[in-house]
Amino acid sequence: MVVYARGKISMGGSLVDQRLMESVEAYVIALKPVVRVGGEQKAQVIMSNGGSAKSLVIRVVVEKPSGSISAICSISKSLAEGESAVVDCPVDAVDEVGVYRLKALINDEVVDEAEYLVISSDLRKSPYFTIVWHNHQAPNYMPNWRIHSPWAYVYVWGGYLAPYGYGPYHYHAKLLDLKKSFKSTYNLSPSLLAQWLMAVERGVEYLSGEQYDPESFNVRMVSETLTLYREALVRSQIDVLTSVYAHTIAGYLLDWLKASDIVSEELSYGKSVTVKAFGPGYVPLGAWTPEMCFSMGLVPIYASSGIEYTVLDEEYHFNASIGDKGTYREPYIALNTITGDHLVVFFRDTELSNTLSFKNDFLTELHAWRNAYQFSYIVARRALDPLTKVLVLALDGENWMVFSRNPPLTAYFLDKLTDYLVTLNSEGVLKLSNLREMFEEVPCRRVLKYIPTNSWLGSSRKWRGEKEGHEGYWLRVAKTYRALKVYEEAIGARSDESTKVRWALWHALDSDYWWAEFWSPPIIDVWLREAESTVTSLLHKISITSVEAKTPLTEGALSEVEVVVGNKLSNAVKLKLSLVGLGAEVVNQVSYIKIEPYSSLSLRYSVRPVTWGRVVFIAIAQLDDFIADVRVVEACVNPRIT
Repeated sequence: MVVYARGKISMGGSLVDQRLMESVEAYVIALKPVVRVGGEQKAQVIMSNGGSAKSLVIRVVVEKPSGSISAICSISKSLAEGESAVVDCPVDAVDEVGVYRLKALINDEVVDEAEYLVISSDLRKSPYFTIVWHNHQAPNYMPNWRIHSPWAYVYVWGGYLAPYGYGPYHYHAKLLDLKKSFKSTYNLSPSLLAQWLMAVERGVEYLSGEQYDPESFNVRMVSETLTLYREALVRSQIDVLTSVYAHTIAGYLLDWLKASDIVSEELSYGKSVTVKAFGPGYVPLGAWTPEMCFSMGLVPIYASSGIEYTVLDEEYHFNASIGDKGTYREPYIALNTITGDHLVVFFRDTELSNTLSFKNDFLTELHAWRNAYQFSYIVARRALDPLTKVLVLALDGENWMVFSRNPPLTAYFLDKLTDYLVTLNSEGVLKLSNLREMFEEVPCRRVLKYIPTNSWLGSSRKWRGEKEGHEGYWLRVAKTYRALKVYEEAIGARSDESTKVRWALWHALDSDYWWAEFWSPPIIDVWLREAESTVTSLLHKISITSVEAKTPLTEGALSEVEVVVGNKLSNAVKLKLSLVGLGAEVVNQVSYIKIEPYSSLSLRYSVRPVTWGRVVFIAIAQLDDFIADVRVVEACVNPRIT
């Protein structure tokens, strides 16, 4: 089945089904998906014989835009068992603008149909085109830096794409080196880069004890991969985006947890890792928004970090946005009307991105080749729309390859696809580019004042809701984060301990660990316990050590109760101390105090028992809206004697 129309993309399969006729696999394509009037063009029949030797009669006919049909070749061809062949059929005249339909027949039976476009020779400004490859891995190490999951490395040196290459990260880099005229955009996530840098600088050690030193073949492949990306960046072939350090659903954290400080600091740290990996002379201007989980609250955070642009989703962001809207195929300014900050947003073509992500179960090289042609043809149709100023695709750079039913053929497909895209660039159909070049050269003329909080999945349920255990873990996250804020507010600063808590939270909140299909409570637990235990021990260092009546208590008479509060922290602490009486009135029951480091403070409260016998005093040490400690004591009250 050939898909032309826009719409939802189902998982699996391919754009073009396999074409078999009596064990012969065959397809028809054009040399170029688009050619200008008067240009050279030819049809190609690509075929492979999976059965016994055969003699075939191959015919190709073409239907012009006017409706006229003519045969352009008729060839007798013998194919031995297992033999493959490409039959070239020159097209005599390319003189009408429009859609040309090719039809291939083998022994008078139609085996495949395809299209190509002929466009005017008049020059037009080509729209900018880029694919944003999101190459990412969670920080897959334990607090002691030993690796618990190998993906940052095996997707470099593993044989996933053999015989065409090693892992997808290395394959992408090699392809850039081999095809320097092909431009693209990469998000190399900071946590992925950190693991590569760790390997190059000091080697890799897995939890199992398996080790690779920096001079090993495997780690040298990591070094080569990083070097190839650096070289592509230097020659402006690619733009390298930065991001928050781990793969955090930032927009959700902003709206639900109000954790702007977590997002802002993690972005700043992530940017520093990107700069470390690519050199101090590189200043990333673009950011990848993990899972495209965006909120308008991200705009001032990006702005304060020097981030100028990001890419979001056509379906779930652009369609529901509010402002001066044209098509999703142009850049927009997202304006936060509260803070006045702004951000340039490119919207990915959702259908094309998802097609590349999911319709990649190729069965043979020829099948992958035919699908590469079809995909490039659809890209060309989008690019030739007069309203198209930019055309952006965005998707995971590794998962579409390794999660295919036949990963090696995705490498073959990508090789062919990049060739076709370079051809489209040469024909002036599109301008191969990257996001930085688009940002610098394509003016924004429209402003959006609202983009909804959403992800490229259309909700946040994948990370909170699809798994029964999600809610309990999110509650632990909320408690830990709020406790952290209480501690820092109490001491009026950050400390080494609170920095440790924040580091652990970044790791615990990586969305890859919360994704329903890869739900990883053991890993979340490691980092969340690290954060919980640290902040809990800090807050336990603030305690009420005693509550004691300093004078005899008598019904109706004023007396004094002393409350002693201790601070075992290395920082001074501000808190609210309250004394409540059951059976007694407390005069000025609330005090705001400051306790110096490693010291205690005593306060005396005037109390008047209103009953005799027994009375209860409750002392409460409160940090903001958090009760740090409570001490309850009973005391005897003498009756009043008149």
